[in-house]
Amino acid sequence: MEYVGKESFTYCQTLASLTFAENSQLESIGANAFRSTIFTSVEIPNSVSLGITHALQNNNTLPTVTIPCSGEPLAIGPAAFDNMPTENAEF
Repeated sequence: MEYVGKESFTYCQTLASLTFAENSQLESIGANAFRSTIFTSVEIPNSVSLGITHALQNNNTLPTVTIPCSGEPLAIGPAAFDNMPTENAEF
């Protein structure tokens, strides 16, 4: 999979975790793709280089977000992490 579409999992209350394969080919995450879900942790694969606009907004149960460095620029759009109690953000 190269793209998680706009609003793909918005308001999904049955998905607590999401794991991408170690060799993930994911390149972008659509707007609101994971908005208002109940994730407890997210690790965005280092293959992602664009997107993340409102992607994780309103995730009230998400204390940690990890975005590994691939050496390529990462475009994080507006409100990507808005209204989240994130205690740890690792880049």
